[in-house]
Amino acid sequence: MGYAMRHVFLIALAFLAVIASPAQAGAGLPDALQSHSAMVLLVDPADGLIVDANDAAAAFYGYGLEQLRTMRIQEINQLAPEEVAAEFRRAREEQRNYFVFPHRLASGAVRTVEVHSSPFVDASGQTLLLSIIHDATGKMLLEKELLRYQTRMEELVALRTDALLKERSQKQWIALGAGGVLVISLALVVIALMLRRSRDQLALNGERQELLLDLDKMVNASQQELLDFALEASLKAAQSRIAFVGLLDDDESGMALHAWSKDVLIGCGVQDTLIHFPIVQAGLWGDCVRHRRPFFVNDYTVDHPGRKGCPTGHVPIIRMLAVPVFYKERIVAVVTVANKEGDYTGSDSQALTVLLQRVWSRLLRNRDKDSLLAANREIELLLGAIPSMLVRISPDKAVVRWNETANALFGVEASRVLGRPLGVCPLSWQWPVVEEAIEACILAGEPVSVPDLRFVNAEGKPGVLELIVSAIRSDDDRLVGVLIQGRDVTRLRQMESQLLQAQKLEAIGQLAAGIAHEINTPAQFVGDNVQFLRQAFEDLQPVLNLFGELLAAAGAGRVPGPLLERARAMAEDLDMDFLRKELPLSIEHIQEGIGRISNVVRSMKEYAHPGGREKLLTDLNRMLENTLVVARSEYKYVADLEMDLDPDLPQVICLTDDIKQAFLNVVINATHAIQEKIGSNPQERGRIRISTAQSGDHVEIRISDTGTGIPESIRSRVFDPFFTTKPVGKGTGQGLSIVYSTIVDKHAGTITFETEEGKGTTFIIRLPVEKDTAFHP
Repeated sequence: MGYAMRHVFLIALAFLAVIASPAQAGAGLPDALQSHSAMVLLVDPADGLIVDANDAAAAFYGYGLEQLRTMRIQEINQLAPEEVAAEFRRAREEQRNYFVFPHRLASGAVRTVEVHSSPFVDASGQTLLLSIIHDATGKMLLEKELLRYQTRMEELVALRTDALLKERSQKQWIALGAGGVLVISLALVVIALMLRRSRDQLALNGERQELLLDLDKMVNASQQELLDFALEASLKAAQSRIAFVGLLDDDESGMALHAWSKDVLIGCGVQDTLIHFPIVQAGLWGDCVRHRRPFFVNDYTVDHPGRKGCPTGHVPIIRMLAVPVFYKERIVAVVTVANKEGDYTGSDSQALTVLLQRVWSRLLRNRDKDSLLAANREIELLLGAIPSMLVRISPDKAVVRWNETANALFGVEASRVLGRPLGVCPLSWQWPVVEEAIEACILAGEPVSVPDLRFVNAEGKPGVLELIVSAIRSDDDRLVGVLIQGRDVTRLRQMESQLLQAQKLEAIGQLAAGIAHEINTPAQFVGDNVQFLRQAFEDLQPVLNLFGELLAAAGAGRVPGPLLERARAMAEDLDMDFLRKELPLSIEHIQEGIGRISNVVRSMKEYAHPGGREKLLTDLNRMLENTLVVARSEYKYVADLEMDLDPDLPQVICLTDDIKQAFLNVVINATHAIQEKIGSNPQERGRIRISTAQSGDHVEIRISDTGTGIPESIRSRVFDPFFTTKPVGKGTGQGLSIVYSTIVDKHAGTITFETEEGKGTTFIIRLPVEKDTAFHP
């Protein structure tokens, strides 16, 4: 009998150890459940595929995580489909919130598990099954063992009772002995009490586990709801009458009372109840903070160093258990329960510690979730307020985000594009150009810009989009999608074109006086020669008349002598040799002057003509020549021009208006630098040298001057907008800024300079050859 009693006791202790020591919660899934000590599986209910699992599940089942994520739950659950349905029915009938299944491990062993399942919606909106799994094999064996021992003990009690009755009837009390009967009776009573206590403890542990399972379901609970749950759950888990929950200050110097149980309010007569308690003044419950561990007292009447007593009217305290709640080495809360009918034990302390730590972990996860939801709502509001098109596509180019601006631009609702490949969506735009930009972005790993994309807007009108295509990558550099940002720049491009035309006209206006002089000089030259011709013709008119008389006389067969004498005298007076020499020269000078005027007019016409916003193959040499004709009146008084243009220079795809303006700005900038150097000294002249050549897959244009050079202190700012060294009213600071924007931003070229103070500067422009520069990182 002693052996049986000890065996039952050891089994009961083992059962209590298993039930009363549940594993602490980890961080959760997807991230929060990955380190959870409980086994967690995420299952697709459609086909049973295990979508994800945590480390605890992998360790329990004996499979690697990657292998688990390729398996189906049917490979683990050993019940047939009809048996699974029967288990569902039993759970409903027994009002259980979990299912019991036999699961096969990788080793071939079969374990009995309790599965708690609930719906789980992932980031893509798919509804999965979140299953928290507990190994119930030991629990089932213990329950069976306890049931067997209980049955055996009941049978033993019945047998012994029958034997005692028979021995009494046979009057064998003397042989048995009164002491033996008493020992056996006491043993049977102890066994019965142990069985009752085992049943009670088993029920209590089951209730504690139910509380933990209820907590696992509070995925959307607020802090208030979780702390209220902690209060009620602590009362049940510790079988107590009263309790309170308090939150500690950051420095653990005080506790703010959060909530207390109903019995406290019913029985409490304390006036001016405190809400905040300094820890240094706290009674016995404060010892759990001071000693940083759970603390219980089973006889509150006994003197204790930390006992402060209770204020008048306070609910009588018989026994008490206080438990601290830790987070990162700091005590964040205290839960105190009191007045259990029996003594508090280490089991109560341990059960409350596990429960409360789990509550706090859930509180933090829910708080993080609430913060994440709030952040997501804020992001959605911000994204909705951004007046740009935002389109996100998956790695296989399926649309996963389509904002309202995209809808307004194209007139296409999100429902018509979400989930569909972007290339087949009903959008009127240059898809090959967009697709090329996407591929370039993924390949280069950097954002790619599409400055001018033609499209048709929601009103059916043509327009221009400016796109920035960016790859979205995970922390491990895995491509997870592509973001396309776009804005309608139709009006902006129209304004830019108008502004560029205005700038060209402004430049022509500034050069108007010089250009007028360029036209006036050959025009005056032509006029002088025309005047000479008119005068020569007037002088020749009498000769022509006399020539007519001579012809008539010759026709009559006799030329009178006086007529011949008149002709001879007239020829001598007119100096025919002079006219014969000068008249052809005058005509040549007239032709030359008209040619110079035509050249100026043609160059001005080509320079001022709007080139449109399409990039065209352009002869840069001819463009430079026309630009220099327009600018000649600006530089001819201060500098001589040298040109070394490569006759075999390949054509370049460019925006002609923009490049002409850039060349003109650099030439005028060179002229001003020379003017600043020579001042008003007419004896000095500078030199402007322009050369073109091919350099690899680029053409190179060099524009040099012998001006002042650029001081080292301002070299880093010469391309900055509105930066100028000229006096107020003499310069806007936009010239070289426009050049930089044109060459670098619009044509994917480069512009640099070489300079030496006092000697001059060379600007070096490089443009790509025969390459559509619509896309560049």
